[in-house]
Amino acid sequence: MTSTVLNTLIEKNSKVLKIVWLALFLAMILYTIFSLTFKFNNQTTPSNFLIYILHAAGILFAFISIALYKRTFSENQLRKKLKNSVNIDDLSRDLRTNEIDIQKKEVLEQLPFLEQKIYGISNSFMVPYVICWAMNESIVLIGFVSSYLFKDILKVVPFAFVGIILHIQMYPKLKTILEKVRSMPESKL
Repeated sequence: MTSTVLNTLIEKNSKVLKIVWLALFLAMILYTIFSLTFKFNNQTTPSNFLIYILHAAGILFAFISIALYKRTFSENQLRKKLKNSVNIDDLSRDLRTNEIDIQKKEVLEQLPFLEQKIYGISNSFMVPYVICWAMNESIVLIGFVSSYLFKDILKVVPFAFVGIILHIQMYPKLKTILEKVRSMPESKL
């Protein structure tokens, strides 16, 4: 059972992640729609080298996104994070000013040790999520650029498909992941 205070703190993190996720998702959809509306008078023969470079970049970004996501949320990584120490000062730091938010620090100090750890783990997911999503968006952007450079509106389709599917698969599931952490035997120590 998670305390109301921890749920509130995690909900704030979750809300931020969902807003960023949605903004990037909508951007990917718009890139795809814009690419499909390009009007070209003549077709050009693209350089095979440039096609290979763009495809390789798309595949590389997909690989990086998947690998980072799987590694970050693997059971092994979750166990490692659970073993890390908790620094209340770091958790209560205001990211805009880099100063400690005294009220937040007092709230965090009232939490049981395990809940402090869980909150710290939830914070540690912010950056990997955003990096994965940026990789997914980059895949769609490569398709957008391909459509423009090669004057072929359909060039965006495979890139958009992969980028958007990966993005949907990586929707932030903070509470589910943290419940998984809570249920680990290490959390009972």
